Formats: sequence, C-alpha cells, structure tokens
Amino acid sequence: MSHTQHCLPAQDSGTESLHERRKAVLTCPRCAHASPPDGDWRTQRCDRGTELRCPGCMTVLTVREQFADSDTPK
Repeated sequence: MSHTQHCLPAQDSGTESLHERRKAVLTCPRCAHASPPDGDWRTQRCDRGTELRCPGCMTVLTVREQFADSDTPK
C-alpha cells in the first residue's frame, strides 16, 4: 500500500449521517441533548453577548461575547 493510500479518507459506509461524523458537538450537561455548534441551539441576546441555550431544557451552555470593533482581538 502506498503512502498516498494511507492518507486517503476512509470509505463512507453510508450509515452515518453528517451530524454523527462531525468532530465538534456540544452536549447539554443537564439533559444530554447533543448538536453541532451551528445546530438547533437557541440563541438569546444578553448584556455580555449571545447565550447558547439547550432547546430541550433551556440550560445556558455558553455565552458568545460581543466585542466592539475596537475591542476585537487582532
């Protein structure tokens, strides 16, 4: 087997959905709901930025801070 063949992605068996193959998945610590960061999480504005909430139990998973243009890390 050549070096190139070792670097090729594994064959897709067709049994896993794209959601199941993603590396980044958030899991709610309260109810174990799992979804990618851009999945079905509810967003709600707050003073510090935007809260990501579980759609099942409304637990806050994280707050994505909002920066003014002058505060944005460069």
